[in-house]
Amino acid sequence: MAVGAHLDEAPRENGCLRGSPGANKDGPLPHDFGRGGIGANGIADAALTADESKWLYVPLPAGSIEIHHCNMPHSST
Repeated sequence: MAVGAHLDEAPRENGCLRGSPGANKDGPLPHDFGRGGIGANGIADAALTADESKWLYVPLPAGSIEIHHCNMPHSST
């Protein structure tokens, strides 16, 4: 489980969280840790998450929390 607490508003224009619902059922995906610096980890095979139609954007107001399965591919934009 992963939990995020939003201290500031997180609209899509400000880089809200996005995820690929249901993709957690595929299990953990191999990552390239540290690619691009600290906090810039990415899924090793970018083709697995390239289809934008599978991403759900989750804009949230300040003070919100979000909870998702840690194996769900997720990122902010």
